[in-house]
Amino acid sequence: MKNIKKYLIIILVLTIWMILWIEFRIIPLIPSILGELYIDKINNIILILSYSIIAAYIFYYFTSILPRNLEIKRSKILLFKIVKFSLLNDLRLIISCILDAYNIDLKIDEVEEKHLLHIDGNIKEPHIRYWKSSKDSIRPKPPGGKIDGFRASGLKFPDAIIKKLGTLPKVVNSIKKTNPNYHYDEIFAASISSIETNKLIEWYYEKDNKLFTFQGSAEQIFQLIVDYRTLVKLNYQNNKNNKEYLYHHFYSNTEVDTTPYTITTHSKEIEPIFEKLDALNPKFLFNPLDYDARAIDSVINSGGYYSVDRGSRSTFTKIRWQKETDYTTILKETKFIVIVLSGIDKKSINKIVGRFKNKAQVLLISPSLLSNKNNHLKNKRFTENGIFKIRYKSSFKFFGNSKNPTKDEIIKVKKIIYNILEL
Repeated sequence: MKNIKKYLIIILVLTIWMILWIEFRIIPLIPSILGELYIDKINNIILILSYSIIAAYIFYYFTSILPRNLEIKRSKILLFKIVKFSLLNDLRLIISCILDAYNIDLKIDEVEEKHLLHIDGNIKEPHIRYWKSSKDSIRPKPPGGKIDGFRASGLKFPDAIIKKLGTLPKVVNSIKKTNPNYHYDEIFAASISSIETNKLIEWYYEKDNKLFTFQGSAEQIFQLIVDYRTLVKLNYQNNKNNKEYLYHHFYSNTEVDTTPYTITTHSKEIEPIFEKLDALNPKFLFNPLDYDARAIDSVINSGGYYSVDRGSRSTFTKIRWQKETDYTTILKETKFIVIVLSGIDKKSINKIVGRFKNKAQVLLISPSLLSNKNNHLKNKRFTENGIFKIRYKSSFKFFGNSKNPTKDEIIKVKKIIYNILEL
């Protein structure tokens, strides 16, 4: 495919050069000993061929190249989750397990076939390993915020490798079912086919054969690595920093305690957040019978914080609004209150705000008929009484059902709240 593109570009450049040379005289003409009549005929033939080639290329672009590119773009949208969270994760885990088991201290993009030739089946005794991950926090944080930590996934060698090998054909089948037209991307299709037919699956999954004892195992491992690199470059995972998908380091039980960044270190770093939440004791008041309020609650109160010493903790204590309930006692000890106005009567809101506006930060989340363009992290809307106000697009619609508030819009609201809390 790359060669075809290269030849097409060369031909197109030559035809444009011919037109500029003969028709527009922009490029100087080449001297010739032929008569003027013959030269005119040759020039006309060249021009006709050049225009025909350009017309053919335009036809080819709109009937072949453009539809193919659109199909590949659609395929990336459809297959994003499967490729990112299943296929690439499984491949990275398999490859990283193998590199760790045979003491190959290289990143996946640095491995060559020569580094694998010594693999002969003498794998380490079964043992549990821990792996360190570094990724963007799922909690809203300032741009560039990171959370690092250990995940004790209980990987047992070599069972983990064999088990993961068995998942690859299932993932490939899911890709084919999700998008039967995945083959429009020939490189992606070739990699998928190569993974599905890799001999490691046939030789070792649900077999009594000792891992990597068959001749040719090293070549098949390297082919998995090549396929993995290819998939990363195709960027179906939609990740700007592809290097994230090329490293996976493991630690033993003793190494976990001696590495620079451990669970204990993470607990110490997150302790100020726990102390701040203890001081603010933030509350989240909403009407569980209101669809908008329920959706906002499910997004804003997803996730939380974890510490070895303190365990898991949510940011907010949820309070479900009920009519005729006196909330002054329930909210007495809090210094930060978030209230979703949808589904709560104005009288109750005014009572709570009047009671706490000078004693606690009050944040009101209210619907609006128009999109609020000011909902950015740096544009916090508040009154002189310290009452913050955030608006989201209302679900009201004159005809039919409204999709609002969408998850993306609620996530924006969540980021503003966390920015106000300075978490």
